[in-house]
Amino acid sequence: MGDFNLPGVDWTYLDTDRDGSVNSFIDIVGDFHLTQINYVPSTHHGNLLDLVFCNFPEKFSPVSKVDLDFDSDHAIIEFKVDIQPHPKAKICRHVYDFKNGDFTGLINYLEAFPLSENIDPYISIDTIWERWLTAVKSAVDKFVPKKVVKDMTAPPWINSEVRHLQKCKHIAWAKVKQTDKLSHWDKFRRLRNKLKTKLNAKYSKYVINLGDLVLSNPKRFWSFFHTKTKSKTLPNRMNFHDNYVESAQDKADMFNEFFFSVFNCTDDETPLCQMCQKFP
Repeated sequence: MGDFNLPGVDWTYLDTDRDGSVNSFIDIVGDFHLTQINYVPSTHHGNLLDLVFCNFPEKFSPVSKVDLDFDSDHAIIEFKVDIQPHPKAKICRHVYDFKNGDFTGLINYLEAFPLSENIDPYISIDTIWERWLTAVKSAVDKFVPKKVVKDMTAPPWINSEVRHLQKCKHIAWAKVKQTDKLSHWDKFRRLRNKLKTKLNAKYSKYVINLGDLVLSNPKRFWSFFHTKTKSKTLPNRMNFHDNYVESAQDKADMFNEFFFSVFNCTDDETPLCQMCQKFP
């Protein structure tokens, strides 16, 4: 929406007798399936310069002109948009509850797993991988329970206290629209300021706690970090031992080389290291 200064365009048929940038603009409108819905001249000369573009014209009321009490080159245009918000449906997901998993039973099961029976030199490596993956998944399903989690549609610092204030503010706003009394306006403003203060305090506390948990719970920190930045997870160019790589495959090989170089089984061998010895 704005003053496009294109008086020589027939917006009903997207036609013009002009060349150059005007035709290019009309092509853009057509390519993005936009509709110009204002046909009310808004200047003293009767030119249609203030345009309103949308891709759902049925949601807009007819555009009308508002008379002004002061001199201006353009009149004010007004319209209404019929918007019905559709809240995101809550989705329940089943995830592994690793905190309550039987890892001793899982390791014993995998140690006894006949890996050699699934390795056949006459079948492809992809088939062998699928067989091994299926076996591991069935083992995890057997020894690790699952739990139901709900996707959160609100930030994690929005707790029950904040939601209660939000509900009170919405009720106060509905009362204001119904009565327009000064006392109701005062109550609404108090609740709005209180909610804003509470939100800022909860957010600050959440960020401070993230800083304290950056070592003990880095996953939570980086999850919040990725919501606040548009940067890629990995830089475009990486290096290891002065070997610079850029492609995804080279990066994966470089990580593999690094982790292989630092991995070792210490004297106090963990069960996983014992498994590595069983399957060379």
